[in-house]
Amino acid sequence: MVASSTSNNETANTADSTDGATRRLSFAKIHEPLDVPNLLALQTDSFDWLVGNERWQARVAKAVEENDLSVATSSGLSDIFEEI
Repeated sequence: MVASSTSNNETANTADSTDGATRRLSFAKIHEPLDVPNLLALQTDSFDWLVGNERWQARVAKAVEENDLSVATSSGLSDIFEEI
């Protein structure tokens, strides 16, 4: 049998924590839209960094020209092999 939710949402969301329970925040009603990250680009960029392919090397060269320190200058596999 499925438990029914309480009819008084305000009481459920803002209950005092007198019994030691923590107060729960409700994210059910977010009024502004959230930006969704481009997960495919994130995954392909991570793979490019791991294997150190040409796309990643071009990205590193561009970052070095722009003095951008947020891009790693060594690939993931080379870092792993250096540690071994």
